[in-house]
Amino acid sequence: MSIIRHEFSDLPPDWREGIFRWMGEGWSVTEVIAELGITRKTHARFVKEHEIYAEAISAGEVLSEAWWVKQGRENVGNARNFNVGIWAFNLKNRFGWRDSPLSKEGQAKILPDKTKEEENREKFRLDKKIEKTKESEDVQELH
Repeated sequence: MSIIRHEFSDLPPDWREGIFRWMGEGWSVTEVIAELGITRKTHARFVKEHEIYAEAISAGEVLSEAWWVKQGRENVGNARNFNVGIWAFNLKNRFGWRDSPLSKEGQAKILPDKTKEEENREKFRLDKKIEKTKESEDVQELH
């Protein structure tokens, strides 16, 4: 798309439905940004300033990942016409997936990385441990 839009009001009237449709077909955020005719900088501003846009992009990311996961599930036995390497590469690079350690059967599994919520909970637990350790050290210094 050659038109570069700068204002939220310049987006086409069906921009939200477009995001859901496109990302529901596995599109990346970059492809959506290009289709909407905005720059990455404008996209980042829209995400920050317009909750409805941010939520549409967030939901779209889930739809896109679901599309890619479905491709693997539906084509798991179709080695002749389905490139598992490219599929795994996309999951790892687009969605932060990684190879897990070998399973009991000796095969690697692809797992999603920790969610932000899991990372925040882990950080909270570590902060609490550090706090308790410091309190314990302070008590020992008093004695």
